[in-house]
Amino acid sequence: MVEKIGVIFFLVIGLLVISSCDQSSQEGLGVSPKVLDFEFLEDYPQEDLSEDEEFKVGLKVFNELPVKAEFDLCIKGDRSAYYGGVPVAEDCISEYVDEAYEGSGGTIIPSEKIVYFPSEMATYSYHDLDDSVGDVSIRAEMTFSINSLSSVDVCILDNPNLQEDIDCDADEILGNSRIQQKAFPLVVSKIEKDIKRIAGSSKIDLKIYLDKASTGGIIREEDSQFDLIDVHVFLSGTPAEFVCKKREGRVVFMEGDPIECTADLEFDESPIIYKDNLNINLGYKYKSVKSKKIVFNIDWWEDQ
Repeated sequence: MVEKIGVIFFLVIGLLVISSCDQSSQEGLGVSPKVLDFEFLEDYPQEDLSEDEEFKVGLKVFNELPVKAEFDLCIKGDRSAYYGGVPVAEDCISEYVDEAYEGSGGTIIPSEKIVYFPSEMATYSYHDLDDSVGDVSIRAEMTFSINSLSSVDVCILDNPNLQEDIDCDADEILGNSRIQQKAFPLVVSKIEKDIKRIAGSSKIDLKIYLDKASTGGIIREEDSQFDLIDVHVFLSGTPAEFVCKKREGRVVFMEGDPIECTADLEFDESPIIYKDNLNINLGYKYKSVKSKKIVFNIDWWEDQ
């Protein structure tokens, strides 16, 4: 009998642990960053080339984003124009790829597009090679623009002392799972909100944390030392002019550091306690860079 009670006890504990894990995993669900990216097609070009051998550069673009994406794609070589081949001055195209779609089980399946340089019909070739010309590096860069919107319900009150009487906190920590947003290279991972009463008026302070995709990066403006993005914060139903800390006219994005924004809250009557929708609009340019090294086959030279 004692043994049966012991078994039941451990079963109950096990179920509680499993239930706890399920709940914590449910609470942790949210949106992860996704990207528009590309890769070199196998054998486009092949890993070694001979003089006058014709070839194309093939790139497969795949889109994990929930929107149709327009992009610019450029390639360039690092050999003098004397040798021909992929130009150092870049070949570029502008294209688009359809949005990602949802497969069975809720999995996200990227949309794909194949792009060829110089075109589907044309080719490159290197000429006038000699035994001192060992290889060429082909660099490809994709750039695209993002404009995203994230929103979440927050509690608004004109006096933090009132929060004791109702379910409304002046300070809130809002995690990814509570934020309504789509998957882009930057997503809002957490918002820390605090409302303070200063000199008879109410002020709302925000710390906005962003997660970045593991591949690619924000395009840095020329002569800038920082990754800069456009950030516009607003409340749907409350007059509030948010001011975010800026440098060079835009907000600095640095992984792990919050974006700090503040605004004075304007109320028509007092006391007021309600929920409002907080919106965060992000605008930035993003890029992905890949390169491929091609070795020149000089057997033809040695045979002469």
